[in-house]
Amino acid sequence: MADSNVIPRGWFPYAKVAKEYLGISPDILLGAIKRGDLPAYRKPVTRGHREDAKRHNYSWFVCIPDVDEWIRAYWQRAATI
Repeated sequence: MADSNVIPRGWFPYAKVAKEYLGISPDILLGAIKRGDLPAYRKPVTRGHREDAKRHNYSWFVCIPDVDEWIRAYWQRAATI
């Protein structure tokens, strides 16, 4: 996770955050959103978010600080060697 002074502000498509910020499958982030573990909002799909249109007629958006908080709360910390 990045320093809070460097974290992008605003809301981003969940699939982009999953792939580019976390390096995980978008399905993992979508599952957290659907379970209510990760705050998000949805809006109709626009041209810029067509990858979400394959499965949905809307796109979920998340903010990076919420994603970082979700990671701290739900992911297990790796053992220190």
